[in-house]
Amino acid sequence: MESVFLAQLERLNFKRIEHNVNMNMDGEKEEENNHRRKYGIHLTSKELFRTYILPDIKDNLTKFIWVDLFAGEGNLILPILSHFKKEERIDFFEKHIYLFDIQEEMIKRSIHIAGLYGIPERIAEKNIKKRDNLLNFPSFLLTQELPIYHITNPPYLYLGYIKKHQETKPYFKYFEGENEGYQDLYQIAMMNDLRNMVENLIYIIPSNFLFGSSVSNKFRMDFLKYYNVLKMFIFELKVFEFTGTNICIGYFHRKKSPLEEIQEFTATKFKKQDLILERNYILNPKYKYRCGSEFNEFIENYKRENALDVNFYLKK
Repeated sequence: MESVFLAQLERLNFKRIEHNVNMNMDGEKEEENNHRRKYGIHLTSKELFRTYILPDIKDNLTKFIWVDLFAGEGNLILPILSHFKKEERIDFFEKHIYLFDIQEEMIKRSIHIAGLYGIPERIAEKNIKKRDNLLNFPSFLLTQELPIYHITNPPYLYLGYIKKHQETKPYFKYFEGENEGYQDLYQIAMMNDLRNMVENLIYIIPSNFLFGSSVSNKFRMDFLKYYNVLKMFIFELKVFEFTGTNICIGYFHRKKSPLEEIQEFTATKFKKQDLILERNYILNPKYKYRCGSEFNEFIENYKRENALDVNFYLKK
């Protein structure tokens, strides 16, 4: 009987340990999720870069400095190094790559990953820096000999969410002054590029940039006055592990002079069940550059000039 009792006690203790471990893991997972929500973090995979971005830039790698102001682990820039011989990588890194992030942990990871490509830590630390680039733009980049090509997956956090959560209220400072009226952190990031005359941009951002109404009307009107959309990849499926937000990868080039004009571009749209579509989009400033304005245009073009005068009355 004693042996049976001890066996039962051992099983009970094991269940308690297992329960405590699961509770700890759940707690750590919740803490990690809260951390992501707080910073608007969705880390980008190297595969996303290699599949959708690298093919368009690989022939011009020595013509720009490659910058990510919200670099995370550096997966949108550091894989460029694999296209150079090992003996060429240090020189290329020093002259062509700059990474930043607001989190010390991400800076450490980026420096470590740079080391895997053969970049010594003392050199990596010079071009991989901790910095709050939503607050202001690192102006020293504008003095470099080569033009900036900014590729990034910025933080996205909607102003409505920021208002409702105590831990994100410090972000209100980003929406003050000249940024008043914008609705998301990614919009602040893109406007910083605009104000600092950055010519070439590739941004991974929520699809509400294209399809949103009140959340992005003002931003589109301000931003697309200065930039043309060259192409888009639109994902109507889950891309990041910890968010279901639909995203797009947008290529933008600065106009020679600001102009409100109709823009047309081709997008590749990835839908569920491996369905891939090619589609042309037209962005009209009359409809605040919002995708899907065709119905509004149809109504305006074909509305009856002398509409019927209709009266209604009630009968008992």
